[in-house]
Parts: sequence; C-alpha cells; structure tokens
Amino acid sequence: MTNSAPLTIVGAGIAGLTTALCLHRHGIASKIIEKRPSLADEGAGIQITPNAFHVLAGLGLGDVFKQRAHATQAVTLRVSTTHREIVQMPLGDPFAKRHDAPYLVVHRADLMAILHQACEDAGIPIHFGETLDEQNDTPVIGADGVWSTTRQRIDNVEAKFSNRIAFRAIIDAASGEAFDKTHDVTVTFGSKAHFIYYPIKGGRQLNMVCIVQGEQVENRWSAPATSAEVLAHLPNWSQPIKTLIKRTDNWQRWPLFTVAPESPWTNDTTALIGDAAHAMVPFVAQGGAMAIEDAAVLAHAIATQPNTSLAFKAYETARKERVTKVWHEAMANGKRYHMSGLPALARNMALKTMGGERMAQRYNWIYDWRPPV
Repeated sequence: MTNSAPLTIVGAGIAGLTTALCLHRHGIASKIIEKRPSLADEGAGIQITPNAFHVLAGLGLGDVFKQRAHATQAVTLRVSTTHREIVQMPLGDPFAKRHDAPYLVVHRADLMAILHQACEDAGIPIHFGETLDEQNDTPVIGADGVWSTTRQRIDNVEAKFSNRIAFRAIIDAASGEAFDKTHDVTVTFGSKAHFIYYPIKGGRQLNMVCIVQGEQVENRWSAPATSAEVLAHLPNWSQPIKTLIKRTDNWQRWPLFTVAPESPWTNDTTALIGDAAHAMVPFVAQGGAMAIEDAAVLAHAIATQPNTSLAFKAYETARKERVTKVWHEAMANGKRYHMSGLPALARNMALKTMGGERMAQRYNWIYDWRPPV
C-alpha cells in the first residue's frame, strides 16, 4: 500500500513502538503520539518468548536485546507451604534450538529503551504530551493500552477487573543469592495466590511478582504497597518465600484488568493492537508477546493490502483466533495456579507425571509462531 501521509499511532508503549518499527521496515511512514510527557519507565520484568523474539530479531534488534536480557534456562514450579519442587521445565539450549530463539527475561524499561532508540535511529517522530484530535478521520492505530481511548472509535467495550491483584517489586540479585543460585524463573503455587521471581538487568536484579485474588478495587492504577500487605495474602507459605518478600518494602500494587478479545478490534479507519484490543491476565507470559506479534502482522497487512480499511480487516482476521486462544489459556492457568486442597494435589501430581520436557512442549503452539514475511 502506498501512503501519502504518515499513519498515526496512539501510544508509545511496547505495542506502539514496535508497530512503528515494523511499518518502517516495510517502507511505511508513521508518527507516534503519546499523552505522557516522556517515555514511561513504570513496570518491572517482562518475559520475551521465542515467538516475540523473532519479531525483534527481524527488526535487527536481536543482538542488542540479548545483551540487555537474561537467557532463562528453566522454569521451576514449587509448592507454597513446603517450598518443595514439583517439576522443572528446561528452557536452555535444546529449547532454543527447537524454536530457533531463546527464552529471555528483561526489565520492561530496557526493552522500551531499545525500541525507543531504534525509532529515533529510524527517524520515526514521537510526539510526547499530545493526544488524538477527536475530529481526526484519518487511519489510526490504537496502541494505548488497557484504558485505551482510541477503542471508543470502534466500540464502547470496557476493561473489566479480573479479580486478580499483582504486587510487584525488584531487589538486587545479591540479596537473594542464598535463596536460589540458579536465578531462573521460579513459580510457586498457593491457595488463591502464586509468586514468581526471575532475573533482570543481566542477572543483577530479581523481579518479583505476587498475584492474589481480590475484590473489586476503586483505583485502577498502581499504588505503593508494603511487604506486610503482600504477606497478609500468604499466611501459610514457606519461610524462604516470606524472607524474599521482606527484603524490600518498595512494592507496587496493580489491579489486573482485561479486555475481551472477542470484541471488535477494527473498523475502516481504526485498528487496535496489544492491550487496547485484548488485555489479558499474565498467566502464560504472553501479554507483551501478543502485542509484538500484532505489530508485525498489522504492518505486513498494511504493506500488502491496497488500502488501510482492507489491511485492518485482514489484520483482525489473521490475529483473532490465535489471540483469543492465548487469552483463554491465560485465564484457565489463573484458576490452575490458585487451586487448594485435593484439586491442588491432583494438579501437582499431574505436572510431576507429565515431566519438564512435556511441559515445555505443551506451548509449542505459542512459541512456534513466526512473523509474516
């Protein structure tokens, strides 16, 4: 498609920056508008699985990204009350060879910095402190997150509280050295809660996330929290986890909201990507990955279709089934992670019987995805 004027991308997050770079790769001009005064530095760790890494590598960012990220060797699942290992899923060299890409974890700010620098190098303009003109009737790509205002150009779909709250914090890896020397992804299952930690900043820091079940909240944004607030949700957990949580009082409390993927993502003049279209719970670590995939597919559709209206429709058709499947798998995992009593014992036995290798293969349908060329 030939473009006389730059496409407008609303939002300078992972989705918006990646979309601009994917469009640039196809020779299509775009500009990004972002209501915040500067690049957002909030958030903590993010997992980049092979499906997302292939998009970044296709943009020429694979090597620099590997330098800033940590290559995960395994995911270890544990029991909350005893800290006993259930099973370990290997993610090292055989996994990377199988998918032709590593399983990486990185600080979100590092990923954002890499994408932002690449946009600057490509000459893609980013206008901070600017919002979309309500009278705008030119093609728009809404990458403005779960609380997207661009979504109103298509439908009045509202984000819904997932009844899950995420507590997030970062500590220096040295302070957790005695706790676990492997510094890979560790997931601990408990009743109505689970706890995850993994390395970021090249292994110098540990990203910690505790997700609990919660009632409706009034504040939809993050707010400061203390270790005592986190521990109040984990009364019967093992001492190693409690000790790790107490290493900092600098926690952030994030209520998790979702956007149903079955709702419309496009019309003739607007396309939504990432959380604006299908915000999901983080129980398959695919929220960021799906946004990165969206960017590659949308840019390819715009490059190969005769106009943006047809391109937007082609993009939604190409993405809807896959994203919806991932979205619902994440929801199902949320229930599995928070089991208690006999169902939890049965889950643990099933995982142990399955074994780490088969667990790694379970999500081949996610990790084997490749961007269109």
